[in-house]
Amino acid sequence: MKKILTIALTISLQLGCNLFSTAQNRVQISIEGAIEQLDNSSRTIEIAQKGIEIAKGEKARLNSTWYPNISAAGTYMNMSEKIEVSESLEELAQPILEVIPQLEQILSLLGPSSLTFPLLDNNVATIDGTIAWPLFTGGKRIYANKIGKSLVNAATLQKEAIQNAQHILLIERYYTAKLLEQTIDVCREEAFANKLLYENAEKMLENGIINNAGMLVAKVAYEESELKFESAVRNHKVAEKSLLSMLEIDTLTNSGATLSTPFFICTAMPSLNHFITLALENNQQTKIIGQQKDMATNSKKIARSGYLPDISIFARQNIYSYNIPSNLLPRRMVGAAFAWNIFDGLNREKRIQTAHLQEESLQLGLMEAQTEITRTVRELYTIMEDAQESLMTIETSISLTEELVDIRKKSFNEGMATTQEVVDANALLAKSNLALTLACYKYEIALANLLALCGNTSEFVQYTQMAGNIFK
Repeated sequence: MKKILTIALTISLQLGCNLFSTAQNRVQISIEGAIEQLDNSSRTIEIAQKGIEIAKGEKARLNSTWYPNISAAGTYMNMSEKIEVSESLEELAQPILEVIPQLEQILSLLGPSSLTFPLLDNNVATIDGTIAWPLFTGGKRIYANKIGKSLVNAATLQKEAIQNAQHILLIERYYTAKLLEQTIDVCREEAFANKLLYENAEKMLENGIINNAGMLVAKVAYEESELKFESAVRNHKVAEKSLLSMLEIDTLTNSGATLSTPFFICTAMPSLNHFITLALENNQQTKIIGQQKDMATNSKKIARSGYLPDISIFARQNIYSYNIPSNLLPRRMVGAAFAWNIFDGLNREKRIQTAHLQEESLQLGLMEAQTEITRTVRELYTIMEDAQESLMTIETSISLTEELVDIRKKSFNEGMATTQEVVDANALLAKSNLALTLACYKYEIALANLLALCGNTSEFVQYTQMAGNIFK
């Protein structure tokens, strides 16, 4: 096999069909380095990080009710009339007349009259500063603080979920490019084998050993295998550019990528129950639902706190006044106030009912999500087990198919086999080689998705380095 591969590489270089550029600017990428690069450059992850910052800002806003509220307000009024107080002169003098009766004659000469005292001019203005500090809100502030913490936790979990999703996409693109890279090698070997068969068939046709139909079968098989090889090259270039683009690596200045992490299958995997327990405990989506349920519970408590009064203390200081005497409006005031909403049109009751229904709905959603996660973990673990168990069978099949190819070639050279039989043997060998790579590919993708369900795709790198792994 190594000899055939060496010859195939030599021929492909002569034909100008070699995939890999001879330039020195190829970038070498391991799966560990790719994940690290993605974490540092992904805009999607950066947007998710902004979501955490937004949640922290919302939490700070909800906590603002713990602090006093300081405000300033100014008023200017132009009134149609001045504000005055009029009082009858006789009524004002009555206490004096009791002491000095002689004044009564003087007052009688004045007749009915009154005294007017001005209070406010028709133009007044005032600017006041006020500070109010809530002392008791029925628990609203406490529950709002818990909601703020849940918002931050949910945003953090959402970022982790998005990061895991990006890791899965990266691993898929990485190993898709590697799968197509090995597909090129398989197609190259098949094309080379069919080319040798076609050349031998032409010589045997000239010598009259086979007929023209046999030669045409070899020619068609060779041309089809060349087309498959060229298609594999094109698909690999697309997959490679997709990987480099995701990693923010310039595809113009780099001629391509060398993927240094091989395919692998772990021989010693944790048990299925281990992954199920891990997924139920650490899955981000179920944790997000749990945080949403906590927020619904605290929203219900806030609605219930509406039955209690709000108590606060306040102080007011006059900063500036115009045409307002201080004896009418004190320059400084302090005091306490409370507000108690006795009836609000059943608004509180409906808010409590809505929050309770949301809480029940989220609990049902959490149970459904846990059931779905358990089912998906079982499916992914089965895929990995199938890939692991089929590995030995595929390797045996490859060994037998290689022997079949040798037998068919010898039989063809001796005139005991047809070109179609040799073509079929070459195609079967190519199919077996691809099946081996495809089994590893399915294992890698299933493992990545399984680790994402368990809450941490970064552990994928650890599985690539486990002792006893089978590398391909």
